Amino acid sequence: MKFTSEASFFDAQPMFVCEQASLKILDVNAAASNILGFPKKKFLKKRILDFGSKKTLSELDGYPANSEQRNIDDVWLFKTDKGKDIYFQLSGHLINYKGHPAKLVIAHNISDFFEGRSSKKKLLSSQLNLNNFPLAEIEWDPSLRIIRWSEKAEEIFGYTEEEAIKGDGLLQKFIHEDDLDYVRDKIRESYERGMQEVSHINRNITKDGEVIYCEWYNSLLYNDEGEVVSIYSLTHDVTARETALNNAKRGMKSYQDLFNSISDAIYMLDKDGMIVEVNEGLEQTFGYKRREVVGKHNKILAAPGKYDEQRIQEIINLAHDGKPGKYEGCGRKKNGEIFPTEFLVNTGNYFGEDVLIVIERDVTD
Repeated sequence: MKFTSEASFFDAQPMFVCEQASLKILDVNAAASNILGFPKKKFLKKRILDFGSKKTLSELDGYPANSEQRNIDDVWLFKTDKGKDIYFQLSGHLINYKGHPAKLVIAHNISDFFEGRSSKKKLLSSQLNLNNFPLAEIEWDPSLRIIRWSEKAEEIFGYTEEEAIKGDGLLQKFIHEDDLDYVRDKIRESYERGMQEVSHINRNITKDGEVIYCEWYNSLLYNDEGEVVSIYSLTHDVTARETALNNAKRGMKSYQDLFNSISDAIYMLDKDGMIVEVNEGLEQTFGYKRREVVGKHNKILAAPGKYDEQRIQEIINLAHDGKPGKYEGCGRKKNGEIFPTEFLVNTGNYFGEDVLIVIERDVTD
């Protein structure tokens, strides 16, 4: 059947609403009947496998060797009521059908590519090139058994679709044992709170035993009783990113350890003179805890009447001109005690912001 230019996307390709697990057909659109030639009732309660079979490109004798469509994934070969071959690529989408989870399967007609024809008409749909899709697609039943496993999942984790679906306890095998309780708690929390989406990062183990970090985006589908009936997951390998982040955290910890190992007070000031960070030495010198001074003006550390704004501005200007210096000062401890100090002022960068770094020590004899 030919479609006019006014035909919509939904008019032009066969669509099947199927039971989620068994893929038994519950409903079809008019295009399914028009293109394949069967009445609607012929489809109901049967499976897509009863009307077509999945083929690899090597199994298709009619596939043109010089075709530019080498990125076509698995192809489905359907037979019409007249015995004519029609080539489709299928895409599946989770939906809620009459209050129950279901899968909408759209059959994208790619027969022209296999019959050596090229169409100048504007295509209403084309096959989806999922080879370069960066996220693996995995679908789970309520008992966390895998019922769908994409080729990208096989590429990331090493398990074939058959191994993933038929294998026992894959969840325990490919989640790192130290992260398994964390993942289960995340899932349990999602169930209890009725969450529709949840994401997390955890370590996974590939079939070859390699430990990788994966970021997971999970969508939960519920029935009318509020029970989870399916989980649809997208995931990708973020090992390089997490490794770099962990290295940065270790570097930051080493810096923080060094920062706090210095007994003199060290504090950083923003352009307004507000304290943005301090080391543990500040508490030893002034008696203030970090939370008591961060966000406060540095005047809090100066003796009454000894904070000379003009002098401080001159010191700041010299530091910004690349001329750090050592100066004498007068500090005030939390308990009110006044004591002589010596301080160094230099410029630096703290999380992308320009700061003044002040190192101040008690020079009481």
